[in-house]
Order: sequence, then C-alpha cells, then structure tokens
Amino acid sequence: MSEGKFFGESSTRLPSLDGWRALSILLVLGAHSIISPGFPPILEPSFKWVCDGNLGVRIFFVISGLLITWLMLYENHLYGRISLPHFFIRRALRILPVYFAFLGVLAGMQAMSLYQQPPVAWIANVTFTTNYVVDRAGATGHLWSLAIEEQFYLIWPAVLVWAKFATDYRKGLWLIITVIALSPLFRIITYTKMAPQFIAPLFSWGSPLNYFDSLAFGCGSAILLFYKRDQLEQFITIRPKLIACISVGLVLIPHVLAHYKVVGMFTVPFQATLQALGISLLILQSIFQSKSGIFKLLNNPWVCKVGILSYSIYIWHMITWQTQAFSSYGNIWWRAFPGWIVTGIGVAVISYYFLEKPLFQLRSKLKRQASVV
Repeated sequence: MSEGKFFGESSTRLPSLDGWRALSILLVLGAHSIISPGFPPILEPSFKWVCDGNLGVRIFFVISGLLITWLMLYENHLYGRISLPHFFIRRALRILPVYFAFLGVLAGMQAMSLYQQPPVAWIANVTFTTNYVVDRAGATGHLWSLAIEEQFYLIWPAVLVWAKFATDYRKGLWLIITVIALSPLFRIITYTKMAPQFIAPLFSWGSPLNYFDSLAFGCGSAILLFYKRDQLEQFITIRPKLIACISVGLVLIPHVLAHYKVVGMFTVPFQATLQALGISLLILQSIFQSKSGIFKLLNNPWVCKVGILSYSIYIWHMITWQTQAFSSYGNIWWRAFPGWIVTGIGVAVISYYFLEKPLFQLRSKLKRQASVV
C-alpha cells in the first residue's frame, strides 16, 4: 500500500508495521538474552536499560489492536459487512498451525523425557489460558501474551460487529476510552491484591484486564485512521518533531522511573497506559511518514523480513533459550548466547516457509470470499 493511500482493492497492508514487529521481537530477545548462559556481564547494564521485554509485548498489543480493527473496518468498507466466521478462520489459520506444531514438539520431547511440564500447564496452553498460570519458568511461559491476544480476538470483533461500531464509530471510541480509563484501576487492584477471593483470578498478573488498554489504543488508532484520516494526518504531521518528542517522552519517562523503582504509585497504574499512548502516536506517525527520517528504517526490506518472521520467532525461540526448562542439557552452544538466538531464528525461518506461508493463499482466498458468507 503506497504511503498516504489506505484504501484499495489490492492491498490491506499498512506501512511500517512490520518494522515495529521487528523492534518488538528484538526487545523480547534482548531481555531474554540477559539471563541466558554465556551472556557477557559487561553488556548487562546496557541491555537492562534498552531491552525492555514488557515494552516489546506492549508494542505487539498495540499493533494487534490496530491491525485487527483496521482489517475489519476495511472489510466492511469493501463488502458492506463483516464476516465473523471468516475472521475467526483467518485468525486460526494464522495462529494455530505454528502454535500447535510448537506444542507438538514439546509433547514429543516430554514423551521422550527430554522436557517436563505439569498437566495444568498443558491444559492452559491448549485452552489459551496460559496467562492465568503463575509459573512462567517453563518453555510455554511466553504464551501468556498470545493467550491475552486470543481472548481479545474472541471479544472485540464480536463487540465491533454486534454493536455496529463499523457504522457508528463514535460508540466504539467511547467504549475504548472507558477501557483505557479503567485499566490503571485494574492494575492497582492487581498490585494491592484488593479483589475478593471469588474474583481474584480476574486480577492476577496475567489478566487481560491489566493489558486491554494497550490493545484499546491500537483499536482506537485504527478507528481514527479509518474514519478521520485527514484530520489525524494533519494533527500528526503538522509538527512532526514535537509529536515525536512527546511520544518518545511518554515511552521513556515511565521506563526510567520503573527502572529506578521510584514513584511506584505512578508507574504501577499508568506506565502501560502512557507507553501505549506514546507507541500509538509513533506508529501512526510512521504510517503517515513512512519514507521520512528514522521511519524509513522501519520499512527497510531486511527489517521487514524480521517483522514478518516475528510471530515464528516468538513461538519457537523458547526451545533454544529456556534455561530452566532445559537445564539438564548443559550450556551447549545452541543454548548459550548468542547461539540460541541464531538457532531460534533458524527454526522460525523453517517454520515460516514450510508451515505458515503455504497457508497464506488459503487465508487470502477467505478474505476475498468474506462478502458471500
């Protein structure tokens, strides 16, 4: 899709998003590198400052909310309706093959006594409720964030269709504002453990209530981009340096405060919200100005390749990285830094080209048929 043109029969891609995916997965890999065997201690201070895995996940959530909402609004624009069955089938074709291939490999390893995971973790993995399992040390601990996204996929598209937000976007924006306003309160309840016992799971660390504002900012960005494109573009681009500085400040100031563990009464409830707002502004700016300044880097072909592979890397890298789950293997090269990253990316490349890419044609066919289901 060419810069500045977001409607057309031939494409639904937005510029710069693959670059943001690349950044987010690199932040996650960097955060995991710190506790991997063979990591140079001299690099630890700088990596702890720069590689914020939670920020990487937050970027993923904003992108997910933006892209899912954009695609559904785009479908409604083309066909006059949104097909929920086709939406869920397309999501399943994108997410499930790699996901269950990964779980299948782990199940085979467990059958050969090369890996152990309790039944409760397997149940959580299969039902996409890993975010409610407290133990994050296993090789499936990272699936908590995907579980939140899957729970989002079950709720938001149905709400968008049934409440007719595609035709009355103002109602959608009010709902999004409400979710954003409530999320800091949810995090306070989670942190202070104030919730009554019978609803305590709703306020566990991995509850989607604590992360929905990041997804909501992405959803709101898509609605504004779709329905108020000209006004949004003017706001974003009239003073690009000022918008960029404000956006970076919204991301970095809470990051610094949280790093030094100060002003907890501010960072606990509001860090995620402010960072999601800053990320959303930067993503929107990179969409409108994809060929300007540093945003050109997000659209570099090699950076985009990493972004395209990001889901596969996210899924598979735990097999090569996870130190506690595979501690009996010893510090062999493919588990030590940086070998585990190279191996993890290699597995992701194989997964993408031999498992994921063959299914893209079927997903595209379903997109074309969305209007007749």
